[in-house]
Amino acid sequence: AMKIVNREWEDKLRDHGSAEFQSLAAEVQQGLTGVFGSSSLGDMYDSVEVTKFSPGSINVDFTVRFNPSTLIDKDEVLAVLKEKTNIGSLEINGTFTSITEVDLSG
Repeated sequence: AMKIVNREWEDKLRDHGSAEFQSLAAEVQQGLTGVFGSSSLGDMYDSVEVTKFSPGSINVDFTVRFNPSTLIDKDEVLAVLKEKTNIGSLEINGTFTSITEVDLSG
């Protein structure tokens, strides 16, 4: 999760089908793809998906996927994000950023 601090919350962001959700999700996903793709994890990075927005400036829950044959420590992922104060035009609060490790390898 991370917090976007330079955008205002609107209830339409709760609806995955809304133009507002789709637009902001695309902006976040494009920005995070740039961050991870150009980081030390770039060779292992696969994709990112925004799963939820919630109020509090705008909190963003997202899933980052890496090559399934590679073990990535969540601290490595967090370190990449902690270095950032913005992702594209989005200002983020790095002190809020948190990671939950999930193994999708089956």
